[in-house]
Amino acid sequence: MSLVPILLPPGLERNGTPYDTPGKWWDMNLMRWVSGSARPFGGWQRKTETPLDSAIRRFHAWQNNDATRGTMVGTESKLYVDFAGGWADVTPPGIVPPIVTMEGGYGSGPYGMGTYGTPRPAGESDVFTAKYAAWCFSNWGEDVLLLSNLDNRIFHYISAAPDTPPVALTEPPLANAVVVTDERHCMLVAPVIDGTYYPHRICWGSRESLTDWDFASVTNTAGFLDLTCTSPLNWAIKVREGVLVFSSTEVFLITYVSLPYIYGAQKIAEMPIYHPYSITEFFGGRAMWYSTRAFQMYAGNAVQPMDCPILNDIKDDFSETWGPLRLHTSGNGLFPEVMFFWPSADVKEADRYAVYNYLENWWGWGRLKRSAMISAGALRRPLAGDETGTIYEHENGWTNAGVPILGDRFLESGALGIDGGAKIVDVKQAMLATQDDFHDVPQAVKIKFFGRYTPDGNERVFGPYTPRLDGYTDTRVNCREARVRYQLAIDGLVDIGLLRLDVSTGGAR
Repeated sequence: MSLVPILLPPGLERNGTPYDTPGKWWDMNLMRWVSGSARPFGGWQRKTETPLDSAIRRFHAWQNNDATRGTMVGTESKLYVDFAGGWADVTPPGIVPPIVTMEGGYGSGPYGMGTYGTPRPAGESDVFTAKYAAWCFSNWGEDVLLLSNLDNRIFHYISAAPDTPPVALTEPPLANAVVVTDERHCMLVAPVIDGTYYPHRICWGSRESLTDWDFASVTNTAGFLDLTCTSPLNWAIKVREGVLVFSSTEVFLITYVSLPYIYGAQKIAEMPIYHPYSITEFFGGRAMWYSTRAFQMYAGNAVQPMDCPILNDIKDDFSETWGPLRLHTSGNGLFPEVMFFWPSADVKEADRYAVYNYLENWWGWGRLKRSAMISAGALRRPLAGDETGTIYEHENGWTNAGVPILGDRFLESGALGIDGGAKIVDVKQAMLATQDDFHDVPQAVKIKFFGRYTPDGNERVFGPYTPRLDGYTDTRVNCREARVRYQLAIDGLVDIGLLRLDVSTGGAR
């Protein structure tokens, strides 16, 4: 017996075909790596007895001073809070919800999608209005300030009255986004002041005040900055060094500089940026987002493009029409991961995800229909929602709300590189190291092989094979170059380690 060890490094890489990607993982679904071993994503359980009114679009979570947790959910039409074991509708009367609206007419839609000279009907052109739609939330102590960017009014939710709808504030200007700084200023992005829209301005009220917006006063700390940018400002998130403010083409870092200026601004990047939901803050006050060029990370006062070995495949799969509208991003919180969701080609809702582990530096992907997600942290576990209005608690158990996942969890390699592909090989047996929390489970993973005799020849499928109870897996694989697929056969925690193959070589035909 000649045992050949196979242990591929964590992370996907895709170069042309699986046989152009030797010694790497090629495809996967609902799997991750922890300290070098592969293991499944946790399952998810429903947090809504019945679905909410429409698709889940945004979450916000916080902890009160008494350690109780608050969760707010924005759908396409309404606003909900987790109250008394259910979801209370606290939609402010008269608010214009951030629903994506469609417009028709001449020239709408991607070039070439219809007959020249024929107007597109409203709702069928697959084009949304020039202004994107988004909920924006930020904590004001235990309370929450929020807005819909199609309404622009600032609403104040009081956590002491949890089932009472937020009230529109009368003093702050209208705005595209709101964020509360660490210095306790309510900061607004692209405000409308006294009826005038300032698309390149940020402004803030006096410290600890939601009513003092007198920018001319010398006795308060209210103020504003006009930024030099080529498109309107539309979003802001807090990071370690201050606040990141985004336009559709630039990124600015806003930092506290004390009296008399209060805040200063520095442009730190220029790049086309998708929907604001594509931007998320994560561990250590860093931020990531998916731009039109690449994945980007903000850390330490700078923005850097991320090296992603599956970027081209994501771009090829990204829906040209709906991707910019439905792309959203969140940290996991229980694992050092950031997740990016997008709709694949010809799909209107996000059905694919990419995951980046920022401590072990690997990328993965898979299929999962989610329209919004929020990290664990203020919450015990991550929450995610879908287009039906259902909310799930993730990393909870191992099933899809009680429905087995089983074979949907898999890992598939590129070429294994046995003997460099120079000779025909026979794989007679396989030994795969698998273990759960309590004991070895040799039958927890089914093994399938794929093989070719020539690079462009037909690919043959061998298996799937189920390991024997003694840990050996009898196989009959004959090819020049092989690759392997692991498919989970149980819904539970399984660590997958080293694969050993009993290989004999033949001729070079």
